[in-house]
Amino acid sequence: MAIGGLMLVLLVGAVAVGAVVVVIALALNERGGGAGPVPSRTEKLVGQRGVLTEAIDPIRGTGRVNVGGDDWAARADKPLPAGAEVVVDGADGIVLRVSPRPAS
Repeated sequence: MAIGGLMLVLLVGAVAVGAVVVVIALALNERGGGAGPVPSRTEKLVGQRGVLTEAIDPIRGTGRVNVGGDDWAARADKPLPAGAEVVVDGADGIVLRVSPRPAS
C-alpha cells in the first residue's frame, strides 16, 4: 500500500504544479506580459519612399515598387507609371499600398 500512497502524492503534486503554471500564464497574458504580436515586414516600410518598377493598374491589380532595395507588389487608388516616386501608405498582407510622392 505504501507504493499506492506514494503514487497518489506524486499525482496530486503534479496536478498542483500544473495548476500553478496555468494561473501564472493566464496572469501574464491578461496584463500583457508577453512580447506582443510580431511586427510584419511591411509595417516598418510605412512612410518610406519607393520607385515603381512596374506601372500600377488598379483595375488589373498589378504594379511593383522598389523600397529600400527590395521589390514588392504594389497597389494604388489610381494608375501610376513605372518610374514614379511613391510613398508607402500601408499594406494588405505583403502588398504595399502606395500613393504618389508629394513634390517637395
